[in-house]
Amino acid sequence: MQRIDENTVMFDNGVMAVADPTKDPEIKYSATTVGIHVGANGDKIEGEAHALEHMVLNEDGIRKDPISLARYLEFKGFNFNAHTSNDYTTYEVQCLPELLHTGIDFLDNTIRNENYSYEETTREVRGVIGSELETYDKDPVQRFGSRVVTSRVFDGTGYAHDEVGTHKSLAQMTIPTFIDFKRRNYKTKAKQGESNIIIASAGRVNKDEFFNYAEEVFGKMKDERAVEIEENWNFRPGVKYVEYDELIVRSREDFDQALLSVSYRIPPVSHPDSFGLEFIEFMFGEGFTSRMMEEIRVRRGLTYDAGSTYLSMGNCGVMELHVTMFPAKKIDQTVGLVLDVIESFPKKIKEDKELFEGKLTHYKSTIAQKTYAPDELCEEWILHYFGKYPYSFKEEFELASRINKDMILDIYERNFANAEPIIAIAAAPGYKNNYSKYLNQK
Repeated sequence: MQRIDENTVMFDNGVMAVADPTKDPEIKYSATTVGIHVGANGDKIEGEAHALEHMVLNEDGIRKDPISLARYLEFKGFNFNAHTSNDYTTYEVQCLPELLHTGIDFLDNTIRNENYSYEETTREVRGVIGSELETYDKDPVQRFGSRVVTSRVFDGTGYAHDEVGTHKSLAQMTIPTFIDFKRRNYKTKAKQGESNIIIASAGRVNKDEFFNYAEEVFGKMKDERAVEIEENWNFRPGVKYVEYDELIVRSREDFDQALLSVSYRIPPVSHPDSFGLEFIEFMFGEGFTSRMMEEIRVRRGLTYDAGSTYLSMGNCGVMELHVTMFPAKKIDQTVGLVLDVIESFPKKIKEDKELFEGKLTHYKSTIAQKTYAPDELCEEWILHYFGKYPYSFKEEFELASRINKDMILDIYERNFANAEPIIAIAAAPGYKNNYSKYLNQK
């Protein structure tokens, strides 16, 4: 076991362990999470990483069905969950401190188990996930986000995969699908030898006990590298336009709806500019005084929701600005306003003396108000390591105190001056001519 810092150790096989004990007497439980640095980007069949995560309650070698396993865990006081994103997967348990060993054993079995029941696998994939997919397909906002925006913006990478998959892809999944996914991706090290598996514990946890038992269990995994997942990113500025019948407002013919996403290529969170970009994103889209909310909701009343997101996966980074559910007859105006939020940014913060300092105060206050439950702490540690952030999330307030206007203008100039976006639009049928600037580009 190699000590990395006061919170972190690395086992000989490359698995990393992080412990963050609480000093809060009100927290009386621990959370332990295993993170694997692969998600939908590792799919051969779209949705297989997400479907595999659903197998968390499948046979564990002792209890042969999900009801028995769920009862075994919950009747001992456990809460458990799992999550799949485009680039990582987590399995989590929360329990009383004295059950730490049992929780670690459960997580170990979850990522190493290959004893899947055909009946339970079929029921979960065809039934439960199939029902989840039906709900997902009926939501135009979700469908637009994953099947239009993400697939277009991250074209050429596994991050473009639909996390949940489709009915067609679900029908192709079998038990060998999941075993193959684990054998390719659930390995101790990534391509450059970094940790591919991290186990983190926070809350009411004894650091030495956690490190020692986690090493006893996870330190026994074979020292192997996961398959390399290629990123042939093809970020092509232009417009993707789709029509959804669900955006027709039948009760008001003049109020058909549209969705908009505008994405700019920027560095990922591992880049030195990332903290400044986080603040720029805050100015673009966080709070009623953000540029998006001021121009689109407060001044013009075009929508309830206008904001922004800094998306970072692997070596890919995107600043995405979005407007959700606005009048389709105002597509041209709304796109123009979003583009102007980006293009007028330097002029705006130079001329509006109150804006920059006010949003910086707002930003620092927002960081200072952040609180993390033990399970959230585990995920923060895992994401910061996998993302290769150049700073710790616990250093955010100190870093915010160093931000100044010249620094932000310099970062803006490097990343947005003369940049061309990907514009994605979904609208009720019949409004395509309302925005024509790039429609010949696919």
